[in-house]
Amino acid sequence: MCSIAAENVFGPTVAADCRNGFDFTLLFEEGFFVIAPCSILLLTLPLQLYRLATQRPQGSTTGPVLYVKLLSHLISTVVKVALLILLVIPDLHVPKTRATIAAAAISAAASISALALSYWQHRRSPRPSTVLTLFLGSCIPLDAVRARTIWAVQTRTFFIVFVVGLGCDTVKFILECLEKAGHQTQDLNPLPSETTGNVFNRNFFWWLNPLLVHGFKEVLEVEKLTTIDERVTNETDADVFARKWDAVVFKSSSAMILLLLVHHRWAILAAVIPRLALTGFTFAQPFLLTRIISYITEPNGALTADYGTGLIAATVLIYIGLAITRANNQHKTYRLITMIRNSLVPLVYRQTLRLDVGSVRDSAALTLMSVDIERISSGLRYVHEIWGSPIDVALALWLLQRQLGVAAVAPAGIFVASTMGARQRRWLEAIQERVQVTSEMLKSMKEIRLSGLQAPMASKLQGLRAQEVSESRPFKKALVAIVTLCR
Repeated sequence: MCSIAAENVFGPTVAADCRNGFDFTLLFEEGFFVIAPCSILLLTLPLQLYRLATQRPQGSTTGPVLYVKLLSHLISTVVKVALLILLVIPDLHVPKTRATIAAAAISAAASISALALSYWQHRRSPRPSTVLTLFLGSCIPLDAVRARTIWAVQTRTFFIVFVVGLGCDTVKFILECLEKAGHQTQDLNPLPSETTGNVFNRNFFWWLNPLLVHGFKEVLEVEKLTTIDERVTNETDADVFARKWDAVVFKSSSAMILLLLVHHRWAILAAVIPRLALTGFTFAQPFLLTRIISYITEPNGALTADYGTGLIAATVLIYIGLAITRANNQHKTYRLITMIRNSLVPLVYRQTLRLDVGSVRDSAALTLMSVDIERISSGLRYVHEIWGSPIDVALALWLLQRQLGVAAVAPAGIFVASTMGARQRRWLEAIQERVQVTSEMLKSMKEIRLSGLQAPMASKLQGLRAQEVSESRPFKKALVAIVTLCR
């Protein structure tokens, strides 16, 4: 049992004599498990409501699902307000830290905001709210962790009300994850599963399961395939891109690249977070392995079993995160490739129609629409490695430096060694040229003496020797660098 004074510190972990030292302090949990996610929801709420208010209705109209969702949000809000009331009534003597009341107040405000966002998302969007499902999906496990601390610190009345609120949040989460494909408005055309799927459906690619099952049972036909997200194959978008290209005044070699970057900027930025998350989960593995080795080799079982359970949970989290982020990074990248193809192919076709038939002597346009665009697509598969790989290399060198010290710069010799071949080739070519001229001069020594060309030929040989020495310097510098780095 821990006193409230022990919980009213940042921590982040409690003292060793409090819950075996394997738990967060109540103040830390209130700051990072309540205030932080609720603040993110409240900050993004105006943008979400503005986006929903400016788009045409694509969701479902009023119905039982909407009423049940709003009722669950209302009950949850009442429970959050009840928790706040329990904290502010002095006669109840509820233990609290310096952030407890603030956390309860912002939690109640976030619950009210979630109610408004749920209503407008249900009416205006064909899919469940990504922000709301992620918020509730993260708050439920965080509140479950808080429940253990509250059980040990707070009064039983407060704990019971908190658990009721946790149950309401779970119901809200389940209702918010319900997809809207089955209860859209009658005037809407059937939307693809990717468009109507919730964030978990899309990130785990469950929306592909019907296609895989269909392909397992019978031969796939184009007519039976599901429709594709219209944002990927949007004919209007191709027309807009063509008009932007026509408006470009100076069509330089880089004009098309810049226009593609600007036109598809949101599709490009969509893969930034998955790529950064992939880097984070990748480099979390060495730290996890270090902790596991320390736990196994710790003498006399100094670390508790709770510590081992935490390592198991961290392992599951890291490798599930690796799978999700890698798949999402590739998915966003291939969506970008498809969108760029959708912009380029119609543009090339339009330009072909404008050409004079008599002036076309080869199949350059057909080559552009087939081979060249395929080459562009192949190169774009690694577009996010342009900025992602330097970050990975920097982090890898930092990890090596933590273990090896200055010796961590040794792998830099690989980059220097990659230039050795070209440098040595230029040096050998200079040697070959000097030897060849010397050999020809020796064969014609009699003629050179008779014509009095000894001085010019000697000067030429000296120049070739100086050029040879000059060409050898880059190779020798690289060799010295490799030897120095690898010592």
